[in-house]
Amino acid sequence: MSNPILIDPLAFARDGASLQNERPVAALAGRVHELLASDAGVVKFEVEGFQDHLLRPSLRYRLSVTLSVECQRCLTPMPFELEAGV
Repeated sequence: MSNPILIDPLAFARDGASLQNERPVAALAGRVHELLASDAGVVKFEVEGFQDHLLRPSLRYRLSVTLSVECQRCLTPMPFELEAGV
């Protein structure tokens, strides 16, 4: 079972806080592991709080990880790079 990192999003945004961390893929929730060929790897993430031009609290995030998934053609493990952010 994963150990979540909890923040108060409104306070985080209002304070302009930021957080950078990483978690092993093995520590993610069990339902994620059902889709992977291996639980090796590390998820790196960044969260930044800010207020937009209308002074609305907002969060900007970025994450990156290389996962090991099963190729649907040859059924062998293959790396899958994932990067997401807003």
